[in-house]
Amino acid sequence: MTSLSKTDTRVVAVSDLIRSLPGNEPYLSEKTFRNPTGVVFKMENLRNVSLGKGLRNSSSIDRLVWSQLGSRPQRVRSIAEAIQLAARSLASGVPDDELAVEEEFIEGRLVTILHQRTERSRKVRLAVINHRLSRGPLSCEACSILGPVASDYFDSYFEVHHISPLSVGGVRASRPVDFALLCANCHRLIHRAISRTGRVLDISEFKQLVEKLAK
Repeated sequence: MTSLSKTDTRVVAVSDLIRSLPGNEPYLSEKTFRNPTGVVFKMENLRNVSLGKGLRNSSSIDRLVWSQLGSRPQRVRSIAEAIQLAARSLASGVPDDELAVEEEFIEGRLVTILHQRTERSRKVRLAVINHRLSRGPLSCEACSILGPVASDYFDSYFEVHHISPLSVGGVRASRPVDFALLCANCHRLIHRAISRTGRVLDISEFKQLVEKLAK
């Protein structure tokens, strides 16, 4: 990793992108907010973590980011592309209540918001539920809890979880098979687990976690 200049076109492009992201509007009056100098500063922090060179005031977050992504350039590229896609998809604005995400994925706040919007879509949820009903009674794919069968509320127990995040599957038309059906508790838990571990958990892996926590 070599040192970069604040006039490097790549640095300027990253700075422009970050400053343009939805939710950053209140900070743009500060000329130093995520400006090219700040981008270089952050890269020098990571350079220090990687090589022991550059600025020597790297933080615990810098070290964590490098430990998770420093040797995974393709993953970094996928995350960067996902952030750009999310920024374009959310360019019309994001309400304040959506900006305050409870569990943020490693891909960042905007990708998390777009992920949650997809899951909360009434159209998507009904499509997934109808698809599952064609195979039998509804149940949580993680803890196996059944919803009330003989009731108008049979589907109220369940939420849908997008199996592949934006940085893995990209933006595409969602299909019922792209989602897992989870009870509200398990859905909340899998989002926290993804946030805490910094990686995607498939349903079989998450089911093992649920079983472990239940002991």
